[in-house]
Amino acid sequence: MQGHKVSNEARKHMSEARQHVIMTDEWRQHISESSPRKGKHLTDKEKEHLRAIQQGKPKSELHKKHLSERRKELGLSVGGKNPRAKKVLCVETNIIYDCLKNAIIATGISRTAIKKSCLTGCLAGDYHWRFID
Repeated sequence: MQGHKVSNEARKHMSEARQHVIMTDEWRQHISESSPRKGKHLTDKEKEHLRAIQQGKPKSELHKKHLSERRKELGLSVGGKNPRAKKVLCVETNIIYDCLKNAIIATGISRTAIKKSCLTGCLAGDYHWRFID
């Protein structure tokens, strides 16, 4: 498939046409009404509102308790209690952790490093790691 060739004369004509487009007052009014904040800085109140949205609303203790109870009702588990969690063995220390999360907390080694070590056999935090089935 070949592209369309545009002559230099046609390009010049299109460029001139773009330069001569004049925005009417009515069009300018329409643009300013449709985007009143365009080009303006946010107020402190608007910035605070955006931060709150991005961070999420803080949950009350009652709400946290309800969420925890709901997770128990649904049978959702966290960490080593999760039925899909894999046990992790640190080969040098011969310590078995219930899940990857517990190994991270106990050693301070990153999730990525331990998981990569389990899959490839390389070192993570000067230790070798393996998943246990």
